[in-house]
Amino acid sequence: MLGKPLISVVMPAHNSQKYLASAIESVLNQTFKKFELIIVNDASTDGTLRTIKHFAKKDSRIKIINNKKRLDIAGSLNKGIAKAKAFLIARMDADDISLPNRLELQYQLINSSKRIAAVGADIIIMDPEEKDIATRTYPEDSKNLKACMFKYSPFAHPVVMFRRKVFEEVGGYNPKYSPTEDLDLWFRMGMKYEFRSIPKLLLRYRLSEGSSSHSLMRYLEILVFKIRLDAIEIQGFEQKTEDPNLELKQFLEKLAKNNQVIEKPIESPIKTEIMNKEEPVSIRMPNLDHNNATDYVLHLITDKAMTSRDIQITLKRSREHTSRLMKKLFEDAYVQRNTNTKPYTYSITKKGKEKIEAMQSNSIIA
Repeated sequence: MLGKPLISVVMPAHNSQKYLASAIESVLNQTFKKFELIIVNDASTDGTLRTIKHFAKKDSRIKIINNKKRLDIAGSLNKGIAKAKAFLIARMDADDISLPNRLELQYQLINSSKRIAAVGADIIIMDPEEKDIATRTYPEDSKNLKACMFKYSPFAHPVVMFRRKVFEEVGGYNPKYSPTEDLDLWFRMGMKYEFRSIPKLLLRYRLSEGSSSHSLMRYLEILVFKIRLDAIEIQGFEQKTEDPNLELKQFLEKLAKNNQVIEKPIESPIKTEIMNKEEPVSIRMPNLDHNNATDYVLHLITDKAMTSRDIQITLKRSREHTSRLMKKLFEDAYVQRNTNTKPYTYSITKKGKEKIEAMQSNSIIA
């Protein structure tokens, strides 16, 4: 590489030997060539460092930072970005694959206006064997991307490019918010600058059963898809062999049985589509008034307790509306509330079951 790099790609890696070579090669094979690749080995105990050194011998654009003590993703990113030579930072994970034109397209977009602080892109979700199983798309304009932040992250973190100057201006990643340090960063950037996202699939995002550069973050992302598929089942869609959601569902259930991390519920994702020849399943909820919504929620939790967030996602209502509804049901003794979980978990009471039985009896009489 001649001269100063225009982009610094920063990749944290902890025990990432299994998929690291594919990730590095996807960066080295970019159509945009004026970059440096900074790989932060976060105190790995497998062959991660050996793999990095192997590639560094063949390509001088690769720079190695070796943490003797675990810093986790936020600390490793801050350390890598502090060593960056370019004005633009591109995020990359050690088990994902960037498509060849990713850096080129993001470089063009972020340089189209000085007001743009960060740009993202759509992603392909793949399984550990690199079989594509779903896609995930994001809003394109700044207004809608910022609106997302109150529900979920406006970007897939591993496919973001942002201005180093803005990153430093707002104080970088805050490690105390891990593993959601990226969302905190977007809030601070978004107060003064604009966002954009490219409506193209520019990264293949691996759902990994084993180690990754930040397994908890991975698992939180996995739960996004699990929640959506659970909602499909709750609303009456039977799981059949030919169901386009079945393959992803089975994979997620397999991961859910893993004890590597604690399962935590999170918000519903941005538009996610299953990779299938058939049209994706479309979920449509009736326009419910308060009484119908009350009856519907009681039916939902008859056989299985649900968190307030799961109920909100299923109803497709605001958090405030769901909170008021569940408070009323609790005060009327139709549901009981477990305050030891975050968010609260609700289950039906004897009085609630009697209300459902009464509704069913009235329906039969009618």
